[in-house]
Amino acid sequence: MTKKAELVFIPMTGMDHLVRTVQLAKLLVHLSPNLSITILTIKPPYDTRICSYVDSLTATATGRLKFISLPQPDPDVDVFKFMSRLVQTQGPLVKQAVTNIVERSNSVPDSPRLTGFVLDMFLTPFIDLANVFGVPSYAFYTSGAAFLGFQFYTMVLHDERKVEFDELEDSNTEFTIPSYVNPVSTNLFPIDMFNHESFTFLRNMVKGLRETKGIMHDVIMQWLDQQPRSSVVFLCFGSRGSFSEDQVIEIAYALEQSGHRFLWSLRRPVEQVKGMKESPTDYENVAKVLPEGVLDQTAEIGKLIGWAPQVAILGHPVIRGCINRNIKRIKSKI
Repeated sequence: MTKKAELVFIPMTGMDHLVRTVQLAKLLVHLSPNLSITILTIKPPYDTRICSYVDSLTATATGRLKFISLPQPDPDVDVFKFMSRLVQTQGPLVKQAVTNIVERSNSVPDSPRLTGFVLDMFLTPFIDLANVFGVPSYAFYTSGAAFLGFQFYTMVLHDERKVEFDELEDSNTEFTIPSYVNPVSTNLFPIDMFNHESFTFLRNMVKGLRETKGIMHDVIMQWLDQQPRSSVVFLCFGSRGSFSEDQVIEIAYALEQSGHRFLWSLRRPVEQVKGMKESPTDYENVAKVLPEGVLDQTAEIGKLIGWAPQVAILGHPVIRGCINRNIKRIKSKI
């Protein structure tokens, strides 16, 4: 008999990180009938939109997917100071929440046993807490594999070759990064690399990634990393964008006949209830709304996904064009 297991997820407070974590948890619970997940959510003091989303998660809880909202931390003007202090301020609260989970598990027969932590890429210092409970930690890395290689290698440059990035901010020095095909100039590096405090935070984050049991890579970004540069058309119509089944069929045929590589964020429309239109949701089985054979015919050139991290995708070098009704594509110079 397969033993029941429970994972504790700790996402970062940003909307993109939070939504991706919830979607991953839902997918794992759907695929693994003996798995339960508890997500510890932290409301940021600087974004009421995220706070409202956190509050709404309670209504989506099931027997095997639970949400625990931790007390809101005090605000901090600097984002890296806020993230650095988040582990310190929330650590005791997270420990108590997990202790309660373990005690409940021990007192209820046939309940799932705590088997691991899944930490946001920015919250790897919580590894120490997982060690206290004697369980492994896994990092949910929400960027592409190439950028993960970039982060690992730049830390090697700093720690082993004594490269001081804050001295290179205004230079065009090029570095050969193993995860990239071409050399990368420092004028393309993230600006946080040139600030001592933010770089220290990133360095500690990468150190934590190396200490985890494994890195759960974002499958969307992983697929993009495998595509040729400037080759993919991204179809995404906003977090509230959706189409009727007839429209979906027409778009699917158009993509198949075009022969172009594509990434399509396809959402299921929700009917209006009492005059209020809810946000679209992801399809449980997208094949049911597509023409027969389209998924097989486009398997080598296209990928269908549900909710999409639009800004991250638009910033990927393989994106050549975007069919999108909002301003994000303009900001990304697509």
